[in-house]
Amino acid sequence: MNVTVEQMSDERWSTRAVVRVYRATGGRMCGTRNGRPVLLLTTVDRDTGAPCTMPVVFVREADRFLVEGAGESDSCWPVNLLCEPSARVEIGNESWEVRAVPTSSSVFVLEPVS
Repeated sequence: MNVTVEQMSDERWSTRAVVRVYRATGGRMCGTRNGRPVLLLTTVDRDTGAPCTMPVVFVREADRFLVEGAGESDSCWPVNLLCEPSARVEIGNESWEVRAVPTSSSVFVLEPVS
């Protein structure tokens, strides 16, 4: 059974639960939203300095990832990336350190750090 992010949200699961399920299943559950792939994006919280992980829809272009925060009013990750562009991306069981390059206030290209 493939559970999507919107199904988890319909059941009023918290973001933390979605992140736990995604990680526990290698993204097989909670790995899509409206048919689009989801990655886990870990940013540095601009207020506390603590890591903050959110499921985010993405488009992959070679080794880069395009993410958009427009319409996610309850999410602080776009502002976190504007304050601190270093982040971590998880897709399935793989992860990368990335640097966010803003193309607007809510759209970012995440480039792997070598």
